[in-house]
Amino acid sequence: MFTQQVIEKAEELFLCYGIRSVSMDDIARELGVSKKTLYQHLDNKSDLVKQIIQKKAEEDVRVISQKQTEAANAIAELLSVAGYLIEQLRKLTPTFRYDLEKYYREVHEEIDSQHAAFFLALTEANLKRGIQEGLYRQDLNISITAKVIPIYSQPNRKGSIFSYRGF
Repeated sequence: MFTQQVIEKAEELFLCYGIRSVSMDDIARELGVSKKTLYQHLDNKSDLVKQIIQKKAEEDVRVISQKQTEAANAIAELLSVAGYLIEQLRKLTPTFRYDLEKYYREVHEEIDSQHAAFFLALTEANLKRGIQEGLYRQDLNISITAKVIPIYSQPNRKGSIFSYRGF
């Protein structure tokens, strides 16, 4: 329970001020506890950052799965999921994203890899559903199309989508 409160408060502070600008002292002060108490529940700031990102990823998977289930068809699913993702991306400040990539590179790379795999599978499932429902072309190459679509939603990715071994 306490760890959840720490995660929520730290996420709020990190999104507002950036990860690097917020110290463990700041988080402890906001929660009204000592820094020692924080470290009884967390290994370090990097561990906290990782837990925040994991919590957010789990929430996103849950919400997206629900949207998939509730959607009347593949196009409705695509629009619903895209709307949710846009809403979530707007909450991420440039400072948060920059700090995550620069100062917590290992966490950033791990979560980036997980996101890429998740969204590839999500896109492939949507394409298959759309083909089965007769909404997408029958001759659509799912593998290639599923790799192309994320290029438009993640323009900052570093070109790993089209590796030679991927085709």
